Amino acid sequence: MILSLANELLHRIVSWLELDDLKRTRFTCKHLNYIVTPLVLEHVALNLNDEMLFPVSMSLLQSLGSRKDNPGRYIKSLRINSSFDPPYGRYIGFWDKVANRRARVTSLIATRLLEAIPSLVCLRSLHFLGFHQGGFSTLEVDAVMRQFSKLPHLSTISIILHTDTVHESFFSHFHNLRDITFNGHRVLDVIPSLIASSPDIYRLDLVNFSASNAVFPSVRDIFSSLPPATCRPVEHLSIEGQFMLPPSDVTFLIPHLRLLASLQIHIANVPEQLWTALRTENIFLHHISVVMINDALVEYLGSYSGIMTLSLTPTQPDSDARAQRFWKTVLPKHVRTMKELFVHPNTAGEWCLNDGALRILTQCKNLEILRVIVDQDRVDVKGPDNIITRLLECLRPWEHLQSLSILSAHNPNDFGGSALLPSYRICQRIQKLITEYQCCRPTEGMLRLAVATDYAESVLVRRELEIDVFSFLATQSWGIGSC
Repeated sequence: MILSLANELLHRIVSWLELDDLKRTRFTCKHLNYIVTPLVLEHVALNLNDEMLFPVSMSLLQSLGSRKDNPGRYIKSLRINSSFDPPYGRYIGFWDKVANRRARVTSLIATRLLEAIPSLVCLRSLHFLGFHQGGFSTLEVDAVMRQFSKLPHLSTISIILHTDTVHESFFSHFHNLRDITFNGHRVLDVIPSLIASSPDIYRLDLVNFSASNAVFPSVRDIFSSLPPATCRPVEHLSIEGQFMLPPSDVTFLIPHLRLLASLQIHIANVPEQLWTALRTENIFLHHISVVMINDALVEYLGSYSGIMTLSLTPTQPDSDARAQRFWKTVLPKHVRTMKELFVHPNTAGEWCLNDGALRILTQCKNLEILRVIVDQDRVDVKGPDNIITRLLECLRPWEHLQSLSILSAHNPNDFGGSALLPSYRICQRIQKLITEYQCCRPTEGMLRLAVATDYAESVLVRRELEIDVFSFLATQSWGIGSC
């Protein structure tokens, strides 16, 4: 019988189960409950604002604070999907207001949190989705965050702020973090002190929003609390939203980028000096995502080999000359290592999939995810020479490809009225060509592949009454998407 197996082997077996199956397995017998409980509680979410989930979350907090079986020791990741408040619809009636019941329930939440947190001795990551003080007093929030900061193994925090109100003191207790994510208004009120108290930080992910009349902070301000000549050489850096990066700040930043392997920089203006400095200092990235393309970036990308993931999504029309240079001289440098490639221009042109680009892409044998844009001229080619059919004919060499997105290029003036019709027609044309495509004896990789368009997601299936013929069938449809 399975129960006669060693606990280590049982643990390996049940670790393959989905969460719902794990929960059901707990109730089969006491021994399996003992084996499965640590897996069920490894990742836990609290939903204090949700009418249906509030009682469950409160019961969980109560059990964590009871110390009876110490279930908190199994939790490695905690996500709080709400502010510090009970659901809005509760306790707002006349008698509730007279009795001040909402305030008492909010106080109970604070009490249970403070009792539960010390039991989370193995907690490694803490995530707040919609962090907001809610009905808590400043002292209560400060006490909760102080308790979290004392947990010995906590190294990752991810905070998505709910409003533009940030109290730096709430986060000033945290130290020795390795992975920091902040998303919201005025994140620079918090981040510099966190970085100063985290000497071994390796991942930093920031999205900043500022008031419309505010001056955007500089990227260098992230490190403004560090003593002179002190560096924080992060390995993974993501900067998005309302930041500015003056050319004069690049020299200051380079010491912090010495160990950088992954960079996502989605801000309005990235100076050419950044890419020139990275190339000069031999800082060669394996993962890159940008929304602004310039000559220095293209030159940097072509100066080495080894990129694994690359996302080029220019928000403004870019030159055809740069696109041709990318397809002809840059991408060939990375065909052996490229696993994920997004080339997503806003408009038609040479950044869209073309014959030369397709020839190079077929050499990327290790591709797992590919997202390309096609324009009207190439889609409208009659017969099997159109770019969609030719792309689908190239699927066999991509043994590892799991996801292929073929989206339509848009005209900048495609907003409202009949101006949408051309893009709508391109979307339909792309989907029609995919649906009409047929093949025999597809590879196992082709049968696992999901092909997405602006219109739907499709997979290869055997055609009825035709044993050896396969075609794409839409399994999910979302209308015309962005068209």
